[in-house]
Amino acid sequence: MDDFVLLGLLYSSGSMKWGKNYRIELQTKRSELSKVFYGLLCKIGQAQIKKNETFLVSLTGKIYIEKFLKRIDISPPITKDKLPVEILDSSEKRIAFLKGFFEGKSSIYPKKRLIKVSGSKKQLEDIRKILALENVDCSVYSTGKYFSLYIEGKTRCENFRKIRFLTNEKDSLLEQIVLFEKSVVRNSAK
Repeated sequence: MDDFVLLGLLYSSGSMKWGKNYRIELQTKRSELSKVFYGLLCKIGQAQIKKNETFLVSLTGKIYIEKFLKRIDISPPITKDKLPVEILDSSEKRIAFLKGFFEGKSSIYPKKRLIKVSGSKKQLEDIRKILALENVDCSVYSTGKYFSLYIEGKTRCENFRKIRFLTNEKDSLLEQIVLFEKSVVRNSAK
């Protein structure tokens, strides 16, 4: 399922280039995410990781990338607005894809108990449908020229726990949301 985790990361915050130079890459300031992405890329070819002010993790090579895309039954070009919903035909694939997608492009606010993702409305509506198949309810809102997807409240966040995150950094924030909700309920019952 690592291929679907990688695909989710690519759709949320990575980039994919075709033509003369086949290349998959992710640029991030997060050390833990760069290591996870590097590990996923190493499973399909000879990945590189460079650090300046940010980490740049990449894999170049038509053969590697075509083999990866063939395994998951996708052909280029891939556009981020059109999610590959049709290949996410099992709960295991959907969860792996969502895990990568939310790891790459989401913000977690423990005290407000929400997870927020910004992007195109079409992409977020597709994510909403995929989440619904995994019993995670959410809402998509317009926030000016962008759109945001919110997963708010105890039940929704607890349901999202089966998806989780790739990094301890974000996973621990998710736990804080759920534990905060439980402590509020316990304290109000006194």
